[in-house]
Amino acid sequence: MARRRGNHEGGLYRRKDGLWCAQISLNDDGLTKYSRSPTECREWIKETLTRVDAGQTYDASPDTLDQFMRSWLESKTLSIRR
Repeated sequence: MARRRGNHEGGLYRRKDGLWCAQISLNDDGLTKYSRSPTECREWIKETLTRVDAGQTYDASPDTLDQFMRSWLESKTLSIRR
């Protein structure tokens, strides 16, 4: 029986339509990439895991859209020439 992969482990398989699928599980969520070549999928897995190990996460931002737009508008008004 195959064991279930844990967090921060990538999986790679070929679909019936010929595309390759790479999957990574992070905190009970999954990230998926489809490609025509298994090499591109392996590179994506390595790159994504490297980013996660470096501290970059895929967690949702705590800011709401309203907060984000207000801060963006404030930064834009400061950069406008008059």
